[in-house]
Amino acid sequence: MIYPRSCFGCGHSGIYLCPICRTKIVTKSIRRGDRLSLFRYHGAVKKLIIDLKFHFVSDVTDELSSLIADSITTKYPNLLSYWQEKAFVLVPIPLHHYRFNWRGFNQSVIVCQQLSSKLKLHFDPSVLQRVKHSIPQTKVTNKLHRRQNVASSFEITNSKYQNVIIFDDVYTTGSTISAAKSVFTKTTQVWTLTIAG
Repeated sequence: MIYPRSCFGCGHSGIYLCPICRTKIVTKSIRRGDRLSLFRYHGAVKKLIIDLKFHFVSDVTDELSSLIADSITTKYPNLLSYWQEKAFVLVPIPLHHYRFNWRGFNQSVIVCQQLSSKLKLHFDPSVLQRVKHSIPQTKVTNKLHRRQNVASSFEITNSKYQNVIIFDDVYTTGSTISAAKSVFTKTTQVWTLTIAG
């Protein structure tokens, strides 16, 4: 009643993403090697992610996880079957504890956990730890500076998995994903999955 839901596309009340606006989302899927990015960072998807990360609207995660799950099961059923058969585990990009305390939650963890249930994949947020506190990547415009900003930011705290999917919300220059991916050994098969890019 106090904070009613309204569609991020058309403003229709009762839902964050109505069926009509859902069909209008630009799906710009990018699959390159072991990297998959599902949507263009634009319109309703961009608004959903921004409100989740910066305006703390944490209950949009169900809309996002459903959107991601539908896209993967529809467009990449063979890839999903492969992930399931090989027991891949979804690993969200962690926040540094300073950032977590400021926001109160890690949006990647919430979306990733819901997504794992919908896609029948394993989920483990304890695989990676963020050990370096850096300024948000959205405030760094230069690609080289973005890379330097997140360099040596991650450590593996749970190395029992051989097949992992690193999950993050947005792929811009790929600096965060690359920094996280670099801490895994060559014997680990690592995929990356982002909502938008």
